[in-house]
Amino acid sequence: MYQRNSGSAWVKHLDFLILDIVCLEASLLIAYFIRYGGKLTLPKNYEVLALLLVLVDVAVVFSKNSYTGILRRDKTQEFESAVSHCTFVLLFLIIIFFALKISVDFSRIVIAVMYIASIILITCLRAIWKRVIRNYVNTKKDLAKVLVVGHLEEIEQDIKGIDKPYAGYKIVGAVVLDDDSLVGDFILGVPVVATKASMYRYASKNIIDMVFLHDMSLEEPDYVEGFIRIGVIVCERIIKKTVSNYNPQVNTLGDLPIISGCIKPVSDSEMFVKRAMDIGGGLVGVVIMAMFFAIFAPIIYLQSPGPIFFKQKRVGRNGRPFNVYKFRSMYPDAEERKKELMAKNTMKGPMFKLDKDPRIIPIGHFLRKSSIDEFPQFINVLKGDMSMVGTRPPTMEEYEQYLPHHRQRLAMRPGITGLWQVSGRSDIKDFDEVVALDTKYIANWNIWLDI
Repeated sequence: MYQRNSGSAWVKHLDFLILDIVCLEASLLIAYFIRYGGKLTLPKNYEVLALLLVLVDVAVVFSKNSYTGILRRDKTQEFESAVSHCTFVLLFLIIIFFALKISVDFSRIVIAVMYIASIILITCLRAIWKRVIRNYVNTKKDLAKVLVVGHLEEIEQDIKGIDKPYAGYKIVGAVVLDDDSLVGDFILGVPVVATKASMYRYASKNIIDMVFLHDMSLEEPDYVEGFIRIGVIVCERIIKKTVSNYNPQVNTLGDLPIISGCIKPVSDSEMFVKRAMDIGGGLVGVVIMAMFFAIFAPIIYLQSPGPIFFKQKRVGRNGRPFNVYKFRSMYPDAEERKKELMAKNTMKGPMFKLDKDPRIIPIGHFLRKSSIDEFPQFINVLKGDMSMVGTRPPTMEEYEQYLPHHRQRLAMRPGITGLWQVSGRSDIKDFDEVVALDTKYIANWNIWLDI
């Protein structure tokens, strides 16, 4: 039997894409009708907006993977998804308005009403359409018939993991390889229909579309080959252990099929959007940095003659070294004096920090408190060494003291700011807490989290 590829989430849910576009267009009409006293004919500028809505919605769906797991969402999750989706559409529109200098062509009341109406319509119509789909799946007679094969200790867990509503298949039987006496009994409502000796005959004489095997790679005989010869689809569970922050995916390495896993898999479209945001933010940041340079460079030099910029070797993604740039906020011999101050370190772990650092020049306290000293790092962002948002890059000295589990915070490109900085960085004294916050950021990363 052949097996169809499911495709990406937005292609698979093209119906929801069309539905969202209809909701956005309807929201625009409703907003215009309310604002302009019953008029339903849009002038040319609002016709352009209607076209922009289509393009922007497709861009948001493409960048956010808006429809991943949509059929499994409850009402609260769907509302949150609709708010997130419509907010992104609005932000994209605002950026386009200001970039093209056309914001004055549109009523703010229309935009505001459209935003609220789109959230309501998308939430409601997605819920209605999901109910239609679920009713169709539940009443569909030709569901794929699945036979679950495994040992007694794991088959119950497998049935729980497979048997999901609205999945488009139905478990019709189970085979317990190590206990023939269970034939005729039920496991979680699933009948045990055959023994190890009779399972091939059962699969060949009954309607079976798919066989699920718990990891049989070490088993003799080869059960996979036996069922493939019958002509059914064979699915094999190949990840036995539940590992924290491990998201297995089927890929290829060269010509070899592999299972790969990482803390947070991301799509090319998500990385494209993040990089585009970095470049846009980096360009703005460099312009602002130039203004700060004109203001603070003379003060820095007068208080402490020497270079205006501070360059230091840091460690980036997966251990890659790079030079980070800052406005110099310390005396030139700060690194040499660091050794004599190590006993006063307030951080537990490899990170170094002092409450009152004597190496800081007078203006340096203001530069650090206001984070103005960080602005030259926008150069690093444009170079691709860093991102706008990420984990803070450690010094080479700190990196050399890392324990194995500390390295997980380097799983993505470091950032100018991150989760632990906005979670009260002056109060955090334990480096393991920093690692926990950084790991949480990486594991839960999405574009919305950065914004």
